[in-house]
Amino acid sequence: MFTLSNQSGTSLPSPAAIDLDNWARTVTLTNMSIVMLFLLVVAGAVLLAVLIGCIRMLTRHMRNARAAEKDIQAKLRPDGLPYPPSGRGMCDNCQKPEDKIYYMPSGKRLCAECYRILEMPSQKQATLEGTGEGNKGENAFDSC
Repeated sequence: MFTLSNQSGTSLPSPAAIDLDNWARTVTLTNMSIVMLFLLVVAGAVLLAVLIGCIRMLTRHMRNARAAEKDIQAKLRPDGLPYPPSGRGMCDNCQKPEDKIYYMPSGKRLCAECYRILEMPSQKQATLEGTGEGNKGENAFDSC
């Protein structure tokens, strides 16, 4: 084997004596580790993006379901029957302009408060008919 010597007289290994196989393995292992680490980071980012998307979709679905339930509850009376059509106008009973006036099938227009008063006797009548007593009074707006 060919050796070189330096000024102090010690011998240096020849360029051919450098272990190229070991060096190549080390470089390859380092490069592969960097590539694998990069792929792991990319896969983690994709997984995180999918997870965030699923959470957002789930919360949007739950929010829409709550809003739909709230809309349904606003359109139905406590006994499950729908409220009559409504709009803005003036109540025929109390003569006050309101944002929500119920247009009754009889042609009367009632605000929410007057409608509630009108519905109370009919709800009592339904419970009394269930007990067999019947309605012994008259409706709140029979005189209107």
